[in-house]
Amino acid sequence: LASENLAMLDYMLANPDPVRGLRSHIPSLDKAIGGFTPEVYVIYGATGMGKSTLAVSIAREFIKQAPGLIVSTESPPARWLTKLVASLTKIPSDLIESGRLTGEQVRLVKQTYEQLRDHKCHMVDAPSPTPNQVRAAFLDGQKKYGYGWLIVDSGSKMSAPGATAIYDITRAVSNGLQDIYREANVPVIVTSQIGRDVSDHSRRGKRMPQLNDGYGGGPIEHNAGVVIGLYYHQYYVDVGLEDPNPDFPPDVTVARILKSRWNPGGRVSSIRLKFV
Repeated sequence: LASENLAMLDYMLANPDPVRGLRSHIPSLDKAIGGFTPEVYVIYGATGMGKSTLAVSIAREFIKQAPGLIVSTESPPARWLTKLVASLTKIPSDLIESGRLTGEQVRLVKQTYEQLRDHKCHMVDAPSPTPNQVRAAFLDGQKKYGYGWLIVDSGSKMSAPGATAIYDITRAVSNGLQDIYREANVPVIVTSQIGRDVSDHSRRGKRMPQLNDGYGGGPIEHNAGVVIGLYYHQYYVDVGLEDPNPDFPPDVTVARILKSRWNPGGRVSSIRLKFV
């Protein structure tokens, strides 16, 4: 271990770039978290905040850097793949799904699907997989294809045999995903619903996710190296629960770095991500 750490120290001295590992190529995000190195990254948020959109945006860049595995639990793999193609081509997914495309768009979409077949990235087709199922699929793919990353969208839909209480399920899933990161030594990105009901009137004006808002309680944030909370104000404006606020433009979601194991100061930083 000492020899490995010395080699890593020499590498860091020779490569002082603060952004390491895989990159989302969203500059503000990469800078805020220091890149995606082997660790568990949790993306918190209520419904409609942009969790899957951010996960797709990260996958869009990861597939260009290394093979990997995507676990889509909240939507069928085919639909998640359509979102990925939409992100790569900048063509709205509803146009792709409905076939309302121009000739040039058809060519671009078909070309992108064909390119994805050669990326050695795969998807787990299971609505509520267990951590052991994900682990088996990932380690097999890492051996065969060299998987370098795992994205789970969402961890809240995973299951744990024998557990019935939300806390126990969350603990088993969270521990299982952390074990995968430790065993495979890769970044694991997990989206997660927040547990507290921020849509009720008691949270009016205070809907920004907090570190302890995770679905199922403490295990999620305890195990994660980085926790990112998303807040899209316009969603609540559209459903009549908040008033428009010039601090929150309609096409922008706020991403707060609620926890970073490698940030010695522990300061919560916020960045703004624009929906395209």
